[in-house]
Amino acid sequence: MQDRENLTRRQLHVLPFLISNPTVDLAAKLSGVSAKQIFDWLNQPLFRQELEKRKNDGVNQAVDRLKLTASKACDTLIGLLDNA
Repeated sequence: MQDRENLTRRQLHVLPFLISNPTVDLAAKLSGVSAKQIFDWLNQPLFRQELEKRKNDGVNQAVDRLKLTASKACDTLIGLLDNA
């Protein structure tokens, strides 16, 4: 499995754009890396693994935040219902 040490600077640069944009074309435009180059990298298993790892990390962080605030959200909803 490839770790971030084996990715080029350009590959590391483009990862956040791929994660935060809905299409490769938009990620390419915003990152300054051609869509063709990004598609070539996406065909490399090790680049793809790093992208998936980072996506999963982001999802896990969001779930952790939801877990931390779920109780407060419930209290707020109950308070709104009680005062309605």
